Amino acid sequence: MRLEPLQVLRALPALSDEDMVAAQHQNLIDPAAPNPSVEALLHAFLPQTFVDHTRAVALLALADQPDGAAICREVYADRVALVPYVMPGLALALAAASAYEEAEARARAAGVELEGMVLLQHGLFSFGATARQSYERMIALVRQAEERIHQAHSAKPWSQPAPVPEPAGGAAALLPVLRGALGRAAEAEGAQGRWVLARRGTPLALSVVNDPRLADWVHRGVATPDHVIRTKAFPLVLPADPGAAQIEQALAAYIER
Repeated sequence: MRLEPLQVLRALPALSDEDMVAAQHQNLIDPAAPNPSVEALLHAFLPQTFVDHTRAVALLALADQPDGAAICREVYADRVALVPYVMPGLALALAAASAYEEAEARARAAGVELEGMVLLQHGLFSFGATARQSYERMIALVRQAEERIHQAHSAKPWSQPAPVPEPAGGAAALLPVLRGALGRAAEAEGAQGRWVLARRGTPLALSVVNDPRLADWVHRGVATPDHVIRTKAFPLVLPADPGAAQIEQALAAYIER
């Protein structure tokens, strides 16, 4: 994209989503290119040459906490800028640009280099003079978040595994029944009826599904609104060792809800 025309938009007090999309399309270098990101203005307003942006789950596990700003400041000190949650668009781009400039001045005063930016309840940015430097900073910042989570988990484990009876016949017997129920429900809604299921039985996955608090967790939604695009809002939860009738009933209730 041509960034210079987009940078002029920083002088605007407000901009509708429709006008923002139009401005971005007008400045595509290749008119046939895919739609620009809703955060294109944010990237345009940052002075850094190379910028990486992820929604790393480890970072969100910290940044989504009620005291996420304090936790992120503890982990990263003055090496990152912190931006409160703002819906993507011009408002977020303006907030991020202002936070970047304030953090850059604070980092210089502290004698450190600004390496990235945390958007609370959203994601993580890293910067660099080269693509490799920006990428390596992203990996390092995410690793620090993982280490902070590990420290908290070691002090007070979050999972409380509870014994659950093994389904009769195991996944080999259950998955074909579930696959058939999903296919029939999908076709009834006019969608593709062919499904491929994959069972994940890792220790981490089992610690979640076997936890007595699962019923509460599954109704809390995803870690960040942007994850709805990939994972949707809520999972379908079945009882242990469900029969075909229970699967049909649970699926019908899930669709209705």
